[in-house]
Amino acid sequence: MRKRLIKMAYKMPPQENWNEFRDAEQRNPNYITDEHYARLVELGFTHGMGLLEHGADVAIRALTMAEKHGLKYYVRDEVNWVNILHKDFYYLNASNYKEYQKYESFAGVYIHDEPNASKYPDLAGMVKGYYEFFKDSSEPLVNLLPTYANHIEQLGAPNYEAYIRQYIETVPTDYVMYDHYPFRVNRNGVMSLNTDYLYNASVVAKLCREYGKEMRTFIQACEIDNSTQEFSQEMLWFQIHTYLAYGSHAIVYYYYWGSFTSKKPGVVDWEGKPTPLCDGVKKIHEQLAAYEERLMECAWEKTLYVKGAKAHHNETEFAHFECEKEGSAFVSEYDSIVGVFDYKGKKAYYVVNYTNPILGLSNKIGFRLSGEYEVYVGEIKMDLSTSEEITLGMGCGAFFLPKE
Repeated sequence: MRKRLIKMAYKMPPQENWNEFRDAEQRNPNYITDEHYARLVELGFTHGMGLLEHGADVAIRALTMAEKHGLKYYVRDEVNWVNILHKDFYYLNASNYKEYQKYESFAGVYIHDEPNASKYPDLAGMVKGYYEFFKDSSEPLVNLLPTYANHIEQLGAPNYEAYIRQYIETVPTDYVMYDHYPFRVNRNGVMSLNTDYLYNASVVAKLCREYGKEMRTFIQACEIDNSTQEFSQEMLWFQIHTYLAYGSHAIVYYYYWGSFTSKKPGVVDWEGKPTPLCDGVKKIHEQLAAYEERLMECAWEKTLYVKGAKAHHNETEFAHFECEKEGSAFVSEYDSIVGVFDYKGKKAYYVVNYTNPILGLSNKIGFRLSGEYEVYVGEIKMDLSTSEEITLGMGCGAFFLPKE
């Protein structure tokens, strides 16, 4: 059982002239430095990946720096960015991979991004070949498509549930990882919330529970489209709390380092300078540290929709699937979701203010529960009896842990 939540930075501090094999005009200094790796640790990250390393020497530099600062690192080399699917690839390049194995910081290799289902048999061979070569020292990473991918051309499956189920039944990873970036610009130039965001989480969570897999999730940590609105820390928090209410065991930030080509900042900008998101990242990681170990002990059962007493102009987030209701336990001022977990034979709950953070709404949550609970709301830990009320700010959640 996982002890801690994986908090992963995707697109790490890059090497000099990052991506010049694609764009010869691109120039930047080396950012694989103590300063930038120390910041990752200060912000509470545990893992990193996504340099697009063009050569083993760059991967080794990253592994060396990660080891120095106590981070785990996934190499993303040509096996991923050329989409190689050959089960003997690791043996054919054994000199590189045996070198990576020397580092305690080596967490694995990011072997494929957003595969079409038609590639699953070959991908399965690639994963099996990985386990044969590396044994239990690390793991291969595969990231799957979101619900808004085209069914035929991208998914290669008749529907999204079939896409995920076929992956689980074909590719022998012990997790399912996917990305879904929910804050997109609509036709009016306003950043809105994807209507199928919860549907995506629901499909993956239920299939992970059915097959005994670990759920892992990417979150959006930058403005992806051309919006005039700044991406806020509340948008980060909203996604993290939502995924925790669905039992996710890994949060992958897309992206940590800003884009050289589009000049869009992530948690840091394209020159490595902290953005306003940094404070929000550090804050929520510090909050999660108070209860994440016990949350990782919980087994996700379901996530409930609690319809708010007041309308808040939501974008039909709940229209894609039938939501269960447990009104006798929770009531809320605005819409909320409640993750239900088993914790040593008792019920634990993860409650989220499911209002679009852009709207700036706080949400009063009332509950009637049997037994006593430790409740974590941000920096505050409370001992609550069976009938109380809490207020969740925009983008916020609360973990209800039954007292033993």
